[in-house]
Amino acid sequence: LGSFKLEAVFGNNSIEELAFTPALAEMEPGDEAIFSNSSYVTCSDLDRLIFRSNTCPSDARDEIGSEDISGC
Repeated sequence: LGSFKLEAVFGNNSIEELAFTPALAEMEPGDEAIFSNSSYVTCSDLDRLIFRSNTCPSDARDEIGSEDISGC
């Protein structure tokens, strides 16, 4: 798995791609890793965050709703 992407999806369905580290990580199925993000995103209209691998986008992905993000 590789080519990871982190996206912020807002209530009006606009999407902002966010930077994260490590940006060039590669993983094998079943691996676990911690990624971090230091981008500023306004929570007022944030609907969810989507983290996924472009090499396997339907199986290697996770969504986090704004209600589960501390500070939002």
